[in-house]
Amino acid sequence: MSSFQSLFQKIGSLKSFVIGFFLLVLIIAIGFYYTSQRQSVSQNSNTISSELKEVKLEKLEKDSLVISSEAYTADNILNITNFEQSEDSKWQGGGVLDEKVSFEGNKSLSLVSINHNEVTSYMKKDLDLSNVEYFEMMVNISDSTALESVVMSLGDLEMKNYYQYTFASLTDGWNLVQIPKNLFVPIIDQAGGFGWQKIQKIQFRTVSRMNAMVIVRFDMLNAFSNSSNFTKDWRVYNDNQKYFLSLVIRGDSRKLVARNNKAVAGILENKRNIRDFIMSAVVSPQSNGRSGLFVRGNYNNSFGYYFMIGGDRSNTWEINKLNKDGWLPAEKIIKGNIGNEVFQKDVNYWLRVEGRGDTMEFFISFDGNVYHKLGEIKDNEFRAGGLGVFVLDGVSTWSTFDSVMVKEL
Repeated sequence: MSSFQSLFQKIGSLKSFVIGFFLLVLIIAIGFYYTSQRQSVSQNSNTISSELKEVKLEKLEKDSLVISSEAYTADNILNITNFEQSEDSKWQGGGVLDEKVSFEGNKSLSLVSINHNEVTSYMKKDLDLSNVEYFEMMVNISDSTALESVVMSLGDLEMKNYYQYTFASLTDGWNLVQIPKNLFVPIIDQAGGFGWQKIQKIQFRTVSRMNAMVIVRFDMLNAFSNSSNFTKDWRVYNDNQKYFLSLVIRGDSRKLVARNNKAVAGILENKRNIRDFIMSAVVSPQSNGRSGLFVRGNYNNSFGYYFMIGGDRSNTWEINKLNKDGWLPAEKIIKGNIGNEVFQKDVNYWLRVEGRGDTMEFFISFDGNVYHKLGEIKDNEFRAGGLGVFVLDGVSTWSTFDSVMVKEL
C-alpha cells in the first residue's frame, strides 16, 4: 500500500506542477499582451517610405466644422507694416531694410548702433488705433548684452505728441513681443486734441552700450482688437492663448496662427475628453519647424499623440507620442516622407486622424479630396483627451491652421 500511496503522491505533485506551469505561462502571456497594447506602436514603425497609398474616406459634413478663417473679421487684425519692398522709400532716418535677416517675407527694418550712438528710423502713416487691444511684432537682437535701449513711438508728424513704449527682456535672436495699448506712456499736449485716432508717424529708436555694437531688426508689426474672437475656442497651458495663437493676413483672408511660444499645443475648448473621433484640419507651415494635429491630448502637460509634418522645404512626416517618460524611442516612431516633393510655405495640406478604441489611423491629402494613409498605431495609454494643434522646434516655429473639423463617433 505504501508504494501505491507514494506513486499517487508523485502523480499529484506532477499534476500540480503542470497546472502551475501553465498558469504561470498564461499570466506572463496576459501581461505581455497588455504591455504590448499599452506601449507598442508598429513592428515596422521606423521604416522610411515615400510610397503613398490612396484611400477612400468618409467625407465630413459641414456640421463637423468647428474652426474656420471665415469667422475672423477685418476688425480683429490690422497690418501696420511688414517692412517689405514696397516700403523702401517710406522708411527714413538711420535704418535700412535688411534683405539678409527677416522673419516674414524678404526684409526687416534694421537699426545698427555703435558705441552708444542713437539710431532712429521712422515712417509716416495715418492710422486710427483707437479700438486696438494690443500690438504684436517680431524683434531680433544680435547681442542682448550690447543693447541699452529700444523704443517704439507712435505720434503726430512733428512727434510733439506721441505714445512711447520701451522694450524689455529681449534675448538674442527673434523675440515675439506683445504690447497692450495701455503700456504705452503718453507724452501729449492735452490742448492739441491728439489721441490714438490721429497717429501719423511710426518711429523706432535704438541705443547700444558704450564700446559695443548691436543690430536690432523689426518685422511683422500688427495691431489686434477683440482677440477673444480667435482665442475663445481654445484651451492652452497657463491660459496663454494670445501667445500661442494669433492671426495673419493672407490675401483677402485672415488665418489662425499657432506658434511655439509659452506653449506647444492647444486643444479645442469643447473637445476636451474625446475617445472615438475623426479630426481633420488644413495646415500650412510658415517656418522650418514641425507642426500638426494633437489628439487625445492634455494641454497642461502636452501628453498625447502628435501627427506632424515637417516645415517649409522639408518632406518628412511623423507620428509620435509624449508621456511621462518623454517622447517615443527612435525605433518606435512611425515616420516617412512624401518622396521628391517638399512641404512649402503658404501651401495647404489636409491632415486627418481617425481614432476608434485602441487604433488610430493617420492620413494626408494634398488637395482636400484624395487622401493617402501614412500609418496607424494600436495604443491605449491615452484612451481619451483633447483634440487640437501644436508646433515644435523653437520660438520661431509657426504654422497656419484652417477648416478644423471634428466628428465624434
